[in-house]
Amino acid sequence: MAVCRARAPLLGVPTAFVLSGGGSYGAMQVGMLRALAARGVQPDLVVGASVGALNGAWFAASPDTQGVDGLTRLWRELEAHEVFPVVRGRLRPWRLGRHNHVFPLRPWPLLLGALGRRDHLVSNRAFRAFLQERLPLKRLEAGRLPLHVVATDLLDGQMVAFREGDAIPAVLASSALPGVFPPVSLNGRLLVDGGVADNTPVDHAVELGATEIYVLPAGFGRRLASAPKKALGVGAHSLGLALEQRLITAVHRTQPGVTLRVAPSPPVRVLPLDFATTSELIDTAEALTSDWLDAGAPEGEEAVTGEPGTS
Repeated sequence: MAVCRARAPLLGVPTAFVLSGGGSYGAMQVGMLRALAARGVQPDLVVGASVGALNGAWFAASPDTQGVDGLTRLWRELEAHEVFPVVRGRLRPWRLGRHNHVFPLRPWPLLLGALGRRDHLVSNRAFRAFLQERLPLKRLEAGRLPLHVVATDLLDGQMVAFREGDAIPAVLASSALPGVFPPVSLNGRLLVDGGVADNTPVDHAVELGATEIYVLPAGFGRRLASAPKKALGVGAHSLGLALEQRLITAVHRTQPGVTLRVAPSPPVRVLPLDFATTSELIDTAEALTSDWLDAGAPEGEEAVTGEPGTS
């Protein structure tokens, strides 16, 4: 698998879709892609980090309404097999991990991870098997669109972008949420979630020569009327705010000649490990993105925060 190190722009790549990380919030990217495909908006390049790597790989393999319909079915299957009772407040220990394709909670790995005997809490074997059975793209370079999958070197924190080689190890590496999933050893490097280095790798798309960039976020912090009352809620909301500010910074520093369009993301009411609202997120994001496209896909900060930008 080749690691993309070159900074030289790729000829003939003016438009890019950049798909961010966000766990189960990646469902909203499916709705965004549905709206974009329905309007015939096509990129020349796809860049994905974390769950955006999964969605990006699927879309790069079949960048049309038929392909997005297949991705929709995949996400609805994740919703149907969602069994994460600790998050959803329905503790049923006998069902832990039985059907969950992504976060199969099993007591023994959880205990070993909590005791410091392993570097993860959840095995990625179920997720790997799920990808092997369903992901249509077997090699990164085999898609109908060029695809770059972003991961993070665990030792030095540098971003690593893959554009060739087996797709499944690259997606697993890009999605290896630190502490939850095990790091993935690939090409002599130990890799974790691409979102650690850059959750929304706009700069990488610019380096590749993209002059028009559609950012498809997977959930950001929203202004709240009152503070969350649970520890996980405070942590998830704070992380969302941090990612939002990072994207706003990218919007402000966009180079001259580069147009950055950020699709609007719907508000969320579950944690990013919970797939219970998948269908809702798909449908809401599709409607919001359709309205945004009808308005001319405006640039800037407003779509990130839901408020008028200051730039």
